Amino acid sequence: MIKPFVFLLCVAAGSVLHAQYSYMDVGVMRMNYKNKGPFKDAWWPGVSIQFAEFQFSRYAGEVSVRDTSSNIPTDWKPHGTYWNVGFVHSFTKFYIRKNHADKRPILTPSLGFGLGNWRTHAGGSVFSLSLSGAAAINILPGISLTAGAETGINFKGLFGVDYGPSDPFVNNVQSAFPRFYFNPKFGIRFYYDFKKALGKDITEYVEPGWRTSYTVSNGWRYYRNYWDKGGTVTKVITTKEIITFAPTLFFPRAYDGVAVTKAAGAKLTLRYGIFASDLQYMKGKIGFHLDDGSFAGSTQQQCYWDYEGISASLGINVFSLRAAFKSPSIIRFVLGKRFGVANISSHYRGPNTHILPPEFSGKNLKTNHFYMAAELGRFGLSWDFMKNPERKYEVTGGLLAAYYMIPLVKRKE
Repeated sequence: MIKPFVFLLCVAAGSVLHAQYSYMDVGVMRMNYKNKGPFKDAWWPGVSIQFAEFQFSRYAGEVSVRDTSSNIPTDWKPHGTYWNVGFVHSFTKFYIRKNHADKRPILTPSLGFGLGNWRTHAGGSVFSLSLSGAAAINILPGISLTAGAETGINFKGLFGVDYGPSDPFVNNVQSAFPRFYFNPKFGIRFYYDFKKALGKDITEYVEPGWRTSYTVSNGWRYYRNYWDKGGTVTKVITTKEIITFAPTLFFPRAYDGVAVTKAAGAKLTLRYGIFASDLQYMKGKIGFHLDDGSFAGSTQQQCYWDYEGISASLGINVFSLRAAFKSPSIIRFVLGKRFGVANISSHYRGPNTHILPPEFSGKNLKTNHFYMAAELGRFGLSWDFMKNPERKYEVTGGLLAAYYMIPLVKRKE
């Protein structure tokens, strides 16, 4: 029973890959809080990825507090995050009609709905129901400018703690969130047709014959014999794009106790069979938290590194385990480690910096850390668990990055 199911799943995935408009948006969203609430409106950076009409969005950043006359430190700002998972349909019937080779959308409207969560400074909605709409205008092959909005309803239970008068910085956090919200967003879209990236599917022939399956009910195991017609089963849907160049953006973790991450970079990637290898450069400001002693997890400290580094990585694509030394799958989940060198300078912000260790600064430090990544064709999200190699209690707890892989070398058919 398993093999027919795998076959149907792969056929469905293959038809989706051949038919759907897929993209990654990188941009900002305007978070509109209540006018009389404790927080000011803010622009948050983020990313949206659509694959087969399934969309995941995440935006995060910091906000300013309206009342600065209390005991709030001048260099402290609460953090927040907004994420949404849902269905979005893109209307791709508006094309430049020159010839088939140059046929690409000039205007792509989209409509959808989703379920998500919006929180700031340990308070927010349990979840939100949202409607989204956007329009993308093509400026170059594979690149568009986008504008749109997400609007919906916040359901106000507690996804965290509803702080009251005991909050050291902000009273009544929940009063900041509107029940009905309208958040505009703008960005740059990278899109492509999966048909141009697909390689040959790796297949396997299953001999006809009798098979046995079983089920368990009330502690009893029941067996059933059935006839399997056999046939060709698709094992891995592959890509022919082997080496790529990937611009990379790093986004905030968005919780109190770290400063906001503002970093970028680029990498050369190799994807072949089970192997996933990168050569990556990154530079910018990376927020981290202190994981040591009495100040562990303190929301009053907002620390960051000035960071510049280069690293090489080796990872394993778990989706290619059944075809370890053949073409890479187009859907990948990578686990691995990065090794490199970096210049790191620590900065502590907050009311209690006098009790913290001296700020650290080091050049050409050897680094290594674990990472994981999820990739759909050319789109990727990675999660790097970075530490200061000299100060083990300075940790990111996970650094989120989004990247788009531009092919440089393709496998010949």
